[in-house]
Amino acid sequence: MKKNTLPLGCPQGAIYKTLISDSWLLFWLLFLAINILVWLPVFWSVFPTIGLGHDSQIYAPTINGALREGNTLSHLMPKILSAREDIYSYPYFGVLYPFYLTLGLDGDFSYLTNLKLDFASVVFHLVVACLSFSLLIKRMGVSSVVAILFGVFYGYSLHLKMWSSWIWALSGYTWIPFCLLGLWEIVNLKNRLLGFIYLLIGFGFIALGTALPLVYAVVLSAFFFLFCFLKARPNFSESVKIFAVTIAGGFVSLLIGASHLLPTLSESPNYIRWYSGGYTTGSLKPPYEGTLDSVLSFDLHGLSQFIAPTEWFGIGHLYLGVSVIALFIYGVALNWRKIHLYPLLFGALYFLFDAFGDATFVHRISYQLPLLNSIRYPLANTYVTTTIILIVAALACSELLRHQADRSKSIGVLVISVATLVGTCYQLSVANDFRHSSSGLPVWVFGLPALASILAILLCRSRYSSMMLVILLIAYLPQNSMIMHPKVPKERDLYLSCAVFVDLQEDLYAARARLGSHARLAIDPRVNSKTRESACLSKQVFLHPHLQSVAMSAGWDVMRMYHTPRPYYEHTLFKRLTISAAFKNHTRLLNAGVSHVLRATKLDEGSEYLDFYTYSGHVGELHLYEIADYHLGFANLGCISRQEDGRVMFVSKGGARDIFPPNAAKKLTPGLLCDHADLVDKSISLVSRYGSTEIYQIEQSSAGLFVSDQVFSEHWVGYLNGVKVEPLLVDGYRLAFNIPAGTYTLKYTFMPSIFRLGVWLTGLGVLVLLISVLFFLCGLFGSGRAQSDKSASV
Repeated sequence: MKKNTLPLGCPQGAIYKTLISDSWLLFWLLFLAINILVWLPVFWSVFPTIGLGHDSQIYAPTINGALREGNTLSHLMPKILSAREDIYSYPYFGVLYPFYLTLGLDGDFSYLTNLKLDFASVVFHLVVACLSFSLLIKRMGVSSVVAILFGVFYGYSLHLKMWSSWIWALSGYTWIPFCLLGLWEIVNLKNRLLGFIYLLIGFGFIALGTALPLVYAVVLSAFFFLFCFLKARPNFSESVKIFAVTIAGGFVSLLIGASHLLPTLSESPNYIRWYSGGYTTGSLKPPYEGTLDSVLSFDLHGLSQFIAPTEWFGIGHLYLGVSVIALFIYGVALNWRKIHLYPLLFGALYFLFDAFGDATFVHRISYQLPLLNSIRYPLANTYVTTTIILIVAALACSELLRHQADRSKSIGVLVISVATLVGTCYQLSVANDFRHSSSGLPVWVFGLPALASILAILLCRSRYSSMMLVILLIAYLPQNSMIMHPKVPKERDLYLSCAVFVDLQEDLYAARARLGSHARLAIDPRVNSKTRESACLSKQVFLHPHLQSVAMSAGWDVMRMYHTPRPYYEHTLFKRLTISAAFKNHTRLLNAGVSHVLRATKLDEGSEYLDFYTYSGHVGELHLYEIADYHLGFANLGCISRQEDGRVMFVSKGGARDIFPPNAAKKLTPGLLCDHADLVDKSISLVSRYGSTEIYQIEQSSAGLFVSDQVFSEHWVGYLNGVKVEPLLVDGYRLAFNIPAGTYTLKYTFMPSIFRLGVWLTGLGVLVLLISVLFFLCGLFGSGRAQSDKSASV
């Protein structure tokens, strides 16, 4: 045998023979065919219609659209400049995660285009979720048909569909099966390099994209690892190798996610965490009472959600179908003496009881445990329960299909079929609630399993009666397809179907295009759905934070975009700067950096506002006003004038405004005082505003003070003609720099050291992943060549 080839008896050789088998060809063909069937209803409906809850119709395209304007590998965006908002430490979104379609997709896209890109991201994650679970089940020894069907039950389950309007959660659940697959390959199949790669893909992408689903990945993987370990029963030397590879995989995965995990953990004390009773700051752990907002009722009605989803909880759901539940129970009954099954059963029961909230003691235990105490909704923890049910049910189904001639197995099929029939009858008995919950979905879709179960009962004595299980499972495809999706709003519920919203969008674009310069919009807080005459926007709960986010998607800089959780400092700062009283005070509007204000009503002729408000016309059904001398509140170059009454003025070519002196006043150079400054010679122009960097060209004959409109932070780094300069704090929150006389290029960029370190670590982790994949492919290629050489010699 050639030196550069690997024997077919090694893991790579076994994998090569597996990949070229007819079984895998069938797997991929079935996966393609069934996914086409699942997605057909989407192409018959109004686009885009998936993953769009009311808030996320505004929230997702706004945040993602802002990131798409400049979030590239060469110009990362740890801060959204147009909203002066930190994004690098946001717990939900990792700015380097590629599958949100915000990294490297540079461009100023329209609201509709951003919606389509978000839609594409949702589709990608749902399809990959289906694939990842199918691969897991297939590698556990289940046939291709059953593996694909259970992949559909996972990827397109009601649980994951509920999360599709929160793409950050869906992204985490998408990759968790890869974590389990990696453990199975390492422990049970002894394909340690392949398992190592799967761990990196699973844990790495979860950590890179979002923080909270990582909790479920760790917990579920712990139970699954015990299951694999007890099933394999390795000797001491094998155990050492298993733990070494698993720990190494976990460590490198943390490296891949470091650019998101490190900032999230370090900055979590600075974030507001919302819950039903209000909000908390200083930790991602909400108060105990705040975790009881959404729980299962501790009775038969609560458990019956496994059979008929008569309630929509908004986050996750227990419903999997009666046949799946019956298969799970059959699998437990068949293997109850096997100790390796107990870790999975314990995990499923623990998080099921946790979902009942205060009705059991389990949730109080969870609240005392690290990581688990950061989860607001106990009902969301049923993800662990439903995933374990699917794994055990798939294995039970495989056992039944392997023993088609066994009479006891035929009895098992009969019991499962009868259970399906009885469960369907229960669904029909609650048809009114059921139909309402399923958004008018025809009941016949849920009656298909009953028809299949009747056929199975009639053929229960047949030699191939076990194959009726496959027909039973196929009967669940319609309700797992996109026919049934609680997060697919009807056309009348989409913002884009609302003429008022469309007019608002178009007018905001037009107004922004007319300005052609830097402009920041604030919404009078009295503008909300309660003061709106439009039933359309009132029904959509369209509040002033939503309005500002819509404006941001139309190209405006905004004061407060719709964003949760929020950095505490920025949230309180801009909330204070945009309270009702601020809109009556010209100085406060300038200090806030506001150029335009949207109002619900037009000002009266005698209004005191008219001294500094200039009417700019309609924007949809709202009224747009321009603030006098608004440029004084933006990035400016000038000097300091101390008045006799103690006031401090910032004087520039366009005029003067009140300013709070820098905290480090002693650092101001004497030339900054306006006694001898020649303002005519001071000029400033914006050269570039990209990623989290702004560049200005400055010319002046005397020293001056440059005041930006960005929020001061120690993470800003400024350079004057390439030489690092120290930032100053003015106006109580603004970033400023001393500028000597002369011609300069001022560049300042927001690049937190913890984020910069995380980016380097992420790059290192990705490099390890790529090298591992390269080694694996080389081994696989070597195995293929060895197989070809052996065939040729024969």
